[in-house]
Amino acid sequence: MDTDEFLKLLGQPFGLGAGAVVAVYVVQWVLRRLGAGGDAYAAKKGQNLATKEDLADAVKQLKEFEETRAAVAHEDWVAREWKAVRARHLEAFEGGLQESYDYAQDLMQAAIFTAKEGLARNDGGVAIRLRTLQKLYYPELAETLTKFQGIAERLRILGAQYEFLRRQEPPPLDRIEKVLSTIEIGDADLRVALEECSSALAEVAKIVFNVTRGDARQR
Repeated sequence: MDTDEFLKLLGQPFGLGAGAVVAVYVVQWVLRRLGAGGDAYAAKKGQNLATKEDLADAVKQLKEFEETRAAVAHEDWVAREWKAVRARHLEAFEGGLQESYDYAQDLMQAAIFTAKEGLARNDGGVAIRLRTLQKLYYPELAETLTKFQGIAERLRILGAQYEFLRRQEPPPLDRIEKVLSTIEIGDADLRVALEECSSALAEVAKIVFNVTRGDARQR
């Protein structure tokens, strides 16, 4: 009810009394205010609800981001540590290869020149150390190391066999000649196997230190 309608109502002789009219007007005004206030309240409540849902979603996304970042950081740390530990044992592995090669050479020399003290000497556990390092830090070297150690072991056996044949009376010269020929071939094979192991280890070193072929040429 607007003002004009309100004034007309008051002027009617048989209409409502002034007090009743005022009461009706007040009730309508209150209802309109309540309706407007209810709409505003509902809108405000909806806005608050949306804000809470958005906040919960943002918190969830932040948590997922932090978890992902932590996982990536952990993977990076593991990768760095893996490279570091491999780098620390490169020299020991290369030294073990050379020590194994020298040991095989010593055995052959001792067998050929009948140096009993050389035949009695063991390898000081270098073969086991090499295999342990390979299994722990250099899985890609399994094949080349197995080949190298297999040849070294065959040479050790051939050296002992040669020394045994020389002690026989009369010495079986044909068998001795055959063993010596096999030792000569085995010695050449051992050198090749050593070079293959060293080359494979050098490739590992490039990976560990992130060296490319271009970087290697520049160095």
